[in-house]
Amino acid sequence: MELERLPVKNDGFVLPFAQRLSPNEKALMLIEEDRLTADLMEHHRWQIIYVGRGDLIYEFPRDLGRSGDYPDCGGFMLLSGGEDSVAALLDMADVERGENRIKAVLDEAKETSTLVEDAIELLEQKRELVKRNTRTLRRDFGLPTVERNLY
Repeated sequence: MELERLPVKNDGFVLPFAQRLSPNEKALMLIEEDRLTADLMEHHRWQIIYVGRGDLIYEFPRDLGRSGDYPDCGGFMLLSGGEDSVAALLDMADVERGENRIKAVLDEAKETSTLVEDAIELLEQKRELVKRNTRTLRRDFGLPTVERNLY
């Protein structure tokens, strides 16, 4: 398995593009996320593999298809630091995409979250406290003790 892509103009990106990757080449990082296509018409799933060659870092972007084909998959990043091969990172990405652990954890946290209810309860407690202790609160916080109706 050798990954190859068509020659593409760099368009001023900081990192140069790699035209070919070998499966046993050491990879630095893999990022998978949704991005716009070059014509800015559709969202596609992109996989960007970073490899180090000599003193330079090269990126190898792969278009995996429409984002709609990956409805339950969030973006992720796999860091290797040159310890894993390209093939190993691709396998890890397949597992990560299949398990989708990050999105599952976020969905579970969202379902069990009481943040909104807690914020509403805290505001109600503050309102009640102000109603009961208007003078004390105004004196303690240096607010005017006389309320004026400006209308």
